[in-house]
Amino acid sequence: MFKAFRKDKDKKAHKIRGQLSLDRITGVLSTKDQLESQLNQSEIEKENRLGKFLFILGPHEVVPDEIALLFVYPVNKFPYTPETIYRIKHFCYPNGMNCTVSKKESLQNQFVFTLNEDGKLFFGVCTHFYPSGPQFLSNSESGQPFCICTITQNPQLNQNFQFQLMIISLISNPQLEINTKFDVKLLQYEQKLDPGILENLHKFNPPLTVLSGNPIVSSINPSFIPPKIIDTLSLYLQISNQQNCALKLTNTNSVFITATESAAKQIASTIFDVLFSILSVKNVLKFLSAILTEQRIIVYGSDFYNISSVVLSAIPMISPLEYKGAFLPLVPNRAEFLDYLGTPIPYIFGVLKFDGFLTALNSFVDPSEVCMIDVDNDKLQFPESVPILPKFSELKNLLQNQLNQIGSCKRNSQNMNEIAGSGVALSFKWNRKNKYIFTPGNALKIQQIFTKYLNEMVGPERLSGCRVRDTTDPDNPKVGFVNDAYMIGINECDLDFVEAFIGTQFFQAYCEETFFS
Repeated sequence: MFKAFRKDKDKKAHKIRGQLSLDRITGVLSTKDQLESQLNQSEIEKENRLGKFLFILGPHEVVPDEIALLFVYPVNKFPYTPETIYRIKHFCYPNGMNCTVSKKESLQNQFVFTLNEDGKLFFGVCTHFYPSGPQFLSNSESGQPFCICTITQNPQLNQNFQFQLMIISLISNPQLEINTKFDVKLLQYEQKLDPGILENLHKFNPPLTVLSGNPIVSSINPSFIPPKIIDTLSLYLQISNQQNCALKLTNTNSVFITATESAAKQIASTIFDVLFSILSVKNVLKFLSAILTEQRIIVYGSDFYNISSVVLSAIPMISPLEYKGAFLPLVPNRAEFLDYLGTPIPYIFGVLKFDGFLTALNSFVDPSEVCMIDVDNDKLQFPESVPILPKFSELKNLLQNQLNQIGSCKRNSQNMNEIAGSGVALSFKWNRKNKYIFTPGNALKIQQIFTKYLNEMVGPERLSGCRVRDTTDPDNPKVGFVNDAYMIGINECDLDFVEAFIGTQFFQAYCEETFFS
């Protein structure tokens, strides 16, 4: 009786969470605008650039504890107000100006955050770096890193990281020989300025540095910028990604552009090796179960890169389904952002661990009601109500066997050259000593296991007998989903999972948009 009561209570809570409006969630930075965004593959396919805008941020020269926007490219049609930039600043520095810096290394960290623009999901691809040698960005002596951030709708993360590394190399060493002239398709930016852009740009403090040759450079800050950086940026944000080409920028650095692939495949090729390096296969599958049953999930740890990678892995793990809940790979460590954790809708949030983190968490959410994933220690704390995946052991064995075939990364020059030659942004991964470093082919094999597993739940053969056609209105027939038909033949031990799964937003959306349309 108790089990049945708990099951009914969980169903009721799930239904209530689904009905609650985001309009009821208030916050200084418009929680509704930030959270109500969705990954849309058709919109991604329309985006034919690697990036939309590139920012460089860093410590403020006068107030070192403040984050300053130092550089923007391009400024034409620049849509962001200082209020929006405030949000971007804190996503680029989730822990504020309190970063641990190794001055022996230029490259400090890499990670990805997400933004909402008119309901569309955009990625902020970030690299933290500490420049060596002369550079034009800032005279601050705070010792804190700078950040290159590319805003893009198309998550070709490896390619963005590669170009960012080249820009960092040029900032640190302007004499570096680099090739930016290739016989490839380039997309030009309009030179015409939209009304109000100049006024907005004048509001930034300190004044922005922009590219020489830009129509408004003399009005903002005519700081000298090395021509090689100008050429590299122009190539980076103007090259069309609707082509296959290899750009050998230096003798040791190449960027491989591939015609637009699915977001799931692009993300998997960048972060699946991180996911399986820090979480056991068993815990990866428990994470998958929580995603597929629309739990509230908090991924936390001490490293931006690991946290954001685990959160992002949700996208390729559930492909061809598209996650419909709130999705933030990194939540800045500030009260107005951490308040998002109390959101009653399904979410996957990445949170940086800080002193007294678990105690402070109680101010925003009851930890016993959310799924907690500790990426530092490969530990999970889930509510008892989270069901187990069907065929859990079978899927676990398939993934483990594939990982055994790939093998842990052998750190030698031959293997490094092979992996780098496949287009992986290797510099940062290599130094972190992850257990695995996948080529895109390795990542695809892992993703295919997940896809095959999900096709057993949402493929045409599985759904074909679950449709009902309502022809009450002959001019407007409707197709619906029959839950009871889907439940036929389900093992009793899988009932809790399946009932929760077919009640999710993304399952219903998939049926309506893909199979019943």
